[in-house]
Amino acid sequence: MTHASIFQINISQGGVPKLAVRSAEVTELGLVGDTHNNTKVHGGPKRALCLYSLERILALQAEGHPIFAGSTGENLTLCLL
Repeated sequence: MTHASIFQINISQGGVPKLAVRSAEVTELGLVGDTHNNTKVHGGPKRALCLYSLERILALQAEGHPIFAGSTGENLTLCLL
């Protein structure tokens, strides 16, 4: 079984990158303070949170991609243990 911890919590007022916040409240519709520009394809109870792994971000950085925590629009950047 793989375990993960939260590396970073990210929100935005729509669009990317999402920026780091110290804490956030999770509701049925996602993180309080996180909004979406196009609610037809983003957000809602079936798409409330987006998760991405720090390990994948680091691997993409090693390949030369300009990626960082929050840049893919993820709400939670996870660190796998």
